Amino acid sequence: FLLLVTGVLAEEQITWTANQDAENEALPLSMKQRRQLLQLQETIQTSPNPNEILQQVAQANKMQPQDLVNMLEKNNRDLQQNPSLIETTSIPKIIMKVLASLSLLVSQFAQKHPRMFGFTSITLFLFIYASIVIPRTGIQISTNRSLLSKGPTTIFPPPKKYLQKLADSPKFGKRSLSVQAMKTKWDDLLLKEDGVKIHKVQRKSELSQAVSCQVSILPDDFVTGYQGEDIEDEGREREEDDYHWQKLEILEQLFEDASSLLSNRQLAEFSSEQKALRAVFSPDQRKHGILVVPALGDFMRYGLVYLRVTHQMESHRDATLTLTSLKRMRFDGQVHCHIRKYRKKMIITVHLVVRKRGRKLPNTLAKWIVASLADSLLKSTSQRTKQTLARQSQGKRFTSSSHRYATERRTLRLKKEKMLEDMAEDRRRKWQRSNPNSGRYRPSGDRQRS
Repeated sequence: FLLLVTGVLAEEQITWTANQDAENEALPLSMKQRRQLLQLQETIQTSPNPNEILQQVAQANKMQPQDLVNMLEKNNRDLQQNPSLIETTSIPKIIMKVLASLSLLVSQFAQKHPRMFGFTSITLFLFIYASIVIPRTGIQISTNRSLLSKGPTTIFPPPKKYLQKLADSPKFGKRSLSVQAMKTKWDDLLLKEDGVKIHKVQRKSELSQAVSCQVSILPDDFVTGYQGEDIEDEGREREEDDYHWQKLEILEQLFEDASSLLSNRQLAEFSSEQKALRAVFSPDQRKHGILVVPALGDFMRYGLVYLRVTHQMESHRDATLTLTSLKRMRFDGQVHCHIRKYRKKMIITVHLVVRKRGRKLPNTLAKWIVASLADSLLKSTSQRTKQTLARQSQGKRFTSSSHRYATERRTLRLKKEKMLEDMAEDRRRKWQRSNPNSGRYRPSGDRQRS
């Protein structure tokens, strides 16, 4: 055991600074020296004969045993008064110290300036709450119409995922329609020309508000390559026939693209304004949807109108989609989209009607809703038709270029073959002129005899 203690003492070379001036204290011990003293104290206490080990250590360091005991006791007192002298620094402890100091500063600031601290705390809480909630829901402040609210409202534009999740929730299936006797005939609201119109409602009418918007698309805007009067009389008739059939094909393509927009519920895909109208439907059944209208909600914020598809029809000339608002919304009515082919053009019509004794919308806002929906359907249809025609034209150009290249190769090959035949015929004629016995050769049989 004495050898083990000697080895420990050899490794633990404990040194100190002598006190040259009686008035000054010794220099403070380092962290390494304090750990060595703790290890030495533990070794002495756990040994079978502590007094003997203490004397050996004191003799090895040329000091009195009592001085060594005083040094160990002083080291224990210093560590008890300030445990941080022996604690190891780590990142979590540093973070805890920083947090503790910050909390202390905050508490002191709150005691000195309570009003400013309360205002700052509320502002910070609102900022953190808004940064978390805005990307998720847009901060929805109302879910139904009540005495204090016009209807479902969000302060900021709600994200598409939140609207789809909301439209797909079971709550929509439980809500009833705001209109019991729905309008099914819309011919009386058709317009004779493009534009937005507020219909005059008679007293005996079943409606209290009716607004319509109509836009037209001509196939002539998509036709390319027509020369008109610049071509000769021989090909004019053929060119006009091709132009006529091309317009009919484009009209069919326009109607097909517009019908697909209604079936896919893409009613507000190309709304170009800064505060654009949005229409989001449930991704699964596409039966319920939400119309997001700026300035429709409380405090002129974004209003949400819950809708349900009540009628949809598609034929070879017409396609319609009727949406009815649910109860306790901003207005009680229907939105009807009608697409039809009429006199070599396609017409898009959007109606917004409110039944009698129903909750109406301001006329300016109703006009803006129908105009935005009609304009979005017009732009979406035009964009899709242009993309389809561009793909078709690329395919036709590739096919025509391949056909032209193959024709040129066949023509060149025929020319070369004819040239070779002519050259062979010419050589044959020259040979026959120079050789009078040409064509009269008869075998003599000499080769067979040899």
